[in-house]
Order: sequence, then C-alpha cells, then structure tokens
Amino acid sequence: MGLFSTLLGGGVGAMLGGPLGAIIGASIGGMLGGNKASDLKSGEKGQIAFFTCFFSVLAKIAKADGRVSEEEIDAVRDIIQRRLKLDAETANVTMKIFNAAIEDATDVNDYITQFGVIVKYNREVCQVLVSSMMDVSLADGRLSPGEEAIINSAKRILRLEEDSYSYSRSESQSNYHQRSNTISPKLQEAYKVLESTPDMEDSEIKKNYRTKVAKFHPDKIHSKGLPEEFMEFANNEMVKINEAYETVKSSRAI
Repeated sequence: MGLFSTLLGGGVGAMLGGPLGAIIGASIGGMLGGNKASDLKSGEKGQIAFFTCFFSVLAKIAKADGRVSEEEIDAVRDIIQRRLKLDAETANVTMKIFNAAIEDATDVNDYITQFGVIVKYNREVCQVLVSSMMDVSLADGRLSPGEEAIINSAKRILRLEEDSYSYSRSESQSNYHQRSNTISPKLQEAYKVLESTPDMEDSEIKKNYRTKVAKFHPDKIHSKGLPEEFMEFANNEMVKINEAYETVKSSRAI
C-alpha cells in the first residue's frame, strides 16, 4: 500500500486523537517517512483508522480470556496474508498495532463503534470483522465466555443480525440440514455465499444475489475510502458471488 511510509513520528497519532491516536503513537510512532503527517488526506487518515480499529479489535478478543496464544497470533497473521493480502510493509505495521492494542486499556466496544462509523455500517465489511474475530477466537480450539460476549456485542454495535443468513424460511433448521445433505458441498457453499437456502424461490435468490453484488461493488467500496487492500478483497468476493450464482442457476436450470 505504501500509505504508512508517509508517517512521520507520532504526527498521525496526534491528528487522529483519542484511543486510535494512542495506538498509532505507541505502535508506529517511531517510523520515519518522506512526508509530514499534515499532508495526509482525509481518506488516507480514514484508511489508517480502519486498520487501527480492525486490528485493535482482534487484539482485544485475543486477550479476552486473559492471554494471547500463539495459535491466535498465527490466526491474525493468516488474516493479514490470506484474507486481506497485505503487502509486507502494511503487514508489519498492522502487527505492531495488534501488539500495542493488547496492552491498551481502551474498551473493545469503543474500537468496534469507531469501526462501524468508519465503514458506515456496511454489512459485508462489518461481517468481515466479525468473521475475523471468530477465526481468532477459535484458533486455540475453544470459544471462551469473554470472547463470545465480545462477538455478540460486535454484532449488536455493527447492526448485524444474529446469523448472517437464515437457515429456515418455511421449514425448521433441522429440516434444512436434512435437505442440505442431499446436495453437493459445492452447491451448499454457493447457497451460503448468496445468503440463501434451497427452499427459496428463484426470484428471492436473484434478489439476494443482486444485493450482495451491490454491496461488494468496487465503486461502492471505493466511495467509503477504505484501504486498497480491502478493494482487492471486495473484488475477490465479487468473483465468489458470481461463481456461486452461476452454480445455483445451473442446479435450477434457470
């Protein structure tokens, strides 16, 4: 990304202020760059705030059970490398943010709230954070009560439903799972990507598909001023959504 190479001393931390500024100052306050912090545009400050909130939340949930395990740290690195596909410089900075936030006294809900404001409560973007929180929580093989409480709080603050999609519209969840066993894993995954179920009408699935496409469209993501790395993530999601819809259409001959 190269964005963090513009930082000079603790200037950006001071500009952001509050807990975000404190984390920036503590984690990368000593980094030097060619430009002054005051030269950063509003969108660039927003991108820095995005990463600061995102990885501060992951730090808080990793520490929720009293300690941060190696498995949880590996899960964060996996998110950096495979989900967000950050370049080496940005990956280094985000791990510094993560480490600084572990010892930070700010309440996790403050970071979650700020994240929601930054991404304008975009449902798909917020789901990426919650999904990443779950990945970190389960990295050590268990979901502690503290971790579960933070995840539930995040869903509430970020205005997400309890489940990302419903397993039952006109039938019970158990019946859905019975029906799911009769279709291929690939088709099951396609329905999941589209937040749909096999019992839905074609028109409902098409509506869900269009909704997903609209939310992950690169132009919409770009308009929120999110980091370039998230743009790449959005493009990858668009590919998954389109492939899923083609799989479902083929199975239904529509």
